Amino acid sequence: MGKQLSNLKGNDNAKKQERKIEIGWFDYDYRSSEYRQVRTLNGGGVRYINAPKTWMQDDILQHGKKVFFLNGKSKRGNVTDFQFEVRNFMGGRMDNDCTIGDLYTLTGSKLLRFYIYSKKLPTTVVGCSEMESPSDDSLPDHKLLQVNKQVANLSSDPSNESPSKTSSLTPQTVQLRVQEFMKTRTQQLQKC
Repeated sequence: MGKQLSNLKGNDNAKKQERKIEIGWFDYDYRSSEYRQVRTLNGGGVRYINAPKTWMQDDILQHGKKVFFLNGKSKRGNVTDFQFEVRNFMGGRMDNDCTIGDLYTLTGSKLLRFYIYSKKLPTTVVGCSEMESPSDDSLPDHKLLQVNKQVANLSSDPSNESPSKTSSLTPQTVQLRVQEFMKTRTQQLQKC
């Protein structure tokens, strides 16, 4: 019995240079406007990793990208199509200068879990499966200028049969019609 007690003295985990952590993945869903956990069938799930106690937030992020985006790709797209951040098990943001060893000491937790939060960049969100966030600024200005030029050409064209109708199309009216079109198009895509 005395031998057994001497074996239990001290904290062996405190002496180790590595600790086991879990890394999961949440991705932003534009349709519901919230982050959703990516399940194993979709390339997510939880990964168990032996990580050095000196790892910081950036190290966790880089490793998470490696395991969830094999060769830079996942079912949800290329790693370059996303912006990322690391959060703790409660979904809270982490300090950049905090190490895994510090977090084990602070929390007293047996096993730490971190999540990679990803959000697809707006320029790469296309198709029916994912929806770009609707915004009045989503139409590039150069397209609006092209529409304005076409309206100006119509109103100054002498062959036009009803110049009074086109003259009522001010740039503001055109912009409102374009915005209405974009809103309708966004709603159609959301139904997909």
